[in-house]
Amino acid sequence: MTIPSKALVLSGGGHAGAAWMAGLVSALQEQGTDLGEADLIVGTSAGARTGAQLATGVLSQAVGMYRHGGIPAVKVHATLPQWIAASMQIIAQAPDEQEAARRIANLRPLGAAARSPPCSRSGSGPGSDC
Repeated sequence: MTIPSKALVLSGGGHAGAAWMAGLVSALQEQGTDLGEADLIVGTSAGARTGAQLATGVLSQAVGMYRHGGIPAVKVHATLPQWIAASMQIIAQAPDEQEAARRIANLRPLGAAARSPPCSRSGSGPGSDC
């Protein structure tokens, strides 16, 4: 087993952290320090994404998207309160925790269903498999 001599460890930080880390790593590369030469790259959350981009050679593309606004917009199907309300309704109607977890895991995007009355079938509601 080979023991790595250089490791890069990247933290989490959400979208802002990912953009910051990508910009920092890119700037270091431009100045001659290539963190991608590390024997081991480890990251959590945003750091994992940045590390994967670095390790696979697509970091410069990601940085370009951050710099020029080329990141596609995310379509939001429901607000967090709508999703919580649908999940709570499932929990209240499910016969046990395992069934509630299964139904929540299979919850479809809520969209207009979040504003519609629940289905007539027992154990279903907004966003469920009605």
